[in-house]
Amino acid sequence: MRLGEYIRFKWKKLVFAGACLFLLGTAQTEAVSYVMERWSHDRRIGILHILFGVCLSAAGAAGLLLFYRKEYTGHGKKWKEEFARLSAVYFVVQCIAGTASGAAGALLYRRCGISYEDTKTVLYFLNILWQNLFRAGLVCYMVKRLYGRNWRKDWIEGWKKSRKKKAGEAGCTCAGAAVLAGLALLPDGPVWRAFTALLAAAYILAFAAYGSYQAYVSYKEKL
Repeated sequence: MRLGEYIRFKWKKLVFAGACLFLLGTAQTEAVSYVMERWSHDRRIGILHILFGVCLSAAGAAGLLLFYRKEYTGHGKKWKEEFARLSAVYFVVQCIAGTASGAAGALLYRRCGISYEDTKTVLYFLNILWQNLFRAGLVCYMVKRLYGRNWRKDWIEGWKKSRKKKAGEAGCTCAGAAVLAGLALLPDGPVWRAFTALLAAAYILAFAAYGSYQAYVSYKEKL
């Protein structure tokens, strides 16, 4: 089965997952940006904006959880154990990333003499870049676990077979994350934030579709 055929076969699932990702992305870009802006201005935050962000986040998270549960149970996996493992990995990595971000901010502002505003801009860019790369890697991990594959072994074997292809895939992943981070730094508004959330969802969705297709093909070859 070719990639195009696989996408046509899975398009309903891809659309559903993409919609959930868009809801989460919109909640983050709209509500979080608003709260940060108002907090730095006069700290008067409208409750409707908070409720808007919470409702969108809850809808997106619930949809992704149902999608995750259905996919894993459909492949005969114990989804609760897998979800607990995934949550633990996510929590630990994000804690490390947050600590590193704080240390980088202190280093840039206090040791390197970079202004406060420039430090915020640099950290904002690096955080968005990292989050997109991390989400792409998380999708890869989830897909490999879904099909009972070892993501480290698959990467090493794929690198040995075709270094040029793997390097190209890694380059495209990094380039996409960098573009999304750059777009987030442009002058924004509600419509622009929703558009960037849509692009971020498309980025993760494309990575998920391609990674799932590769795992599916490898799984069929092993049968």
